[in-house]
Amino acid sequence: MKKRLIAIAVAAAITPAIAAAGSANISGFVDIYTTLATDDGKEKYFLADGEVDVRNALTDSVTVGMDLDISLVSSGTAVAGKADSGQIEQAFFAWKAADMLTVLGGVMNNPLGWEAEDAPDMPTTTHGQLHGVFDAQTAQDGNNTTGLAAAIKAGDMATVTLGVFNDNTLITKPATATTYGIVTEYENSLLAMVNVTPMAGLAIEAGLLTAEPGTTVDTVAGDIMDLNVEFTGVPDLKVAFEYLTADEYYDSAYQILVGYNILPNFGVIARMDNVSMDDAANTETSTTTLYASYGIADNLSVALEFWSTETEDNTGTTYENDAVNLEFIAKF
Repeated sequence: MKKRLIAIAVAAAITPAIAAAGSANISGFVDIYTTLATDDGKEKYFLADGEVDVRNALTDSVTVGMDLDISLVSSGTAVAGKADSGQIEQAFFAWKAADMLTVLGGVMNNPLGWEAEDAPDMPTTTHGQLHGVFDAQTAQDGNNTTGLAAAIKAGDMATVTLGVFNDNTLITKPATATTYGIVTEYENSLLAMVNVTPMAGLAIEAGLLTAEPGTTVDTVAGDIMDLNVEFTGVPDLKVAFEYLTADEYYDSAYQILVGYNILPNFGVIARMDNVSMDDAANTETSTTTLYASYGIADNLSVALEFWSTETEDNTGTTYENDAVNLEFIAKF
């Protein structure tokens, strides 16, 4: 399930391709990638991830979905034998309660934020830094969250999404003694966001997602406010901008992306993002990504990515790191 479906598509109606009554749809992908070159000059391992997505609708109004992620061992080496891993990325229902209202429940990709989670939907091989801020805030793998959300269609141009989730950071409050024993408390995370399409090819999203900050040393964002804009009104051109601010650990972050399809099966992307930390060192990190992809077939693509990052702290010390990545994505 694409991230945007949670906030936009499901709010209007589950699309017939996914939710025809009684139908089941199975799809997925295989993502194979490696780092060709880095500053350290060392050879790298190949990594392989896969995903199987299932969508089923027994009625016109309810769709059930599950995404299963499969990957090599965490080190990516796969040299330890049969130690590959699998886990559920998403497990949810989408209920069209009324023409203007869709209710979602379960484990789902974080609705807020511009960048999608899965490799075929990502703009580049590596995630941008702003996605990393969201991912660090959510204790579950893959920038996912668990709870309920309601997407309300407000006219022809807007969708309002409200949600309540398990505390994204799973930061516990002090345990309290009750007649039932020691109880560990969490604060629920709350979501309020709006998606607006004022004209064809222009999508605007703004929202707030709350979360408990760290207890003693803040290491997560806490509450996040995000604004992102995507323009696709010119054929073969995509321009995106995102700005994020948080009440803990991160001061602000932004990214700018420009992509252009030179040929129907060949496109290029340039992205620049910046994150300013509110940590002890007041660290600031900028990343530049250059990306080119070629469609070998309808279900197979190859991409080459150059990734360069520079980090500076309040002492003026600068750290730099560059990498060249190769990626193949096969879809089914």
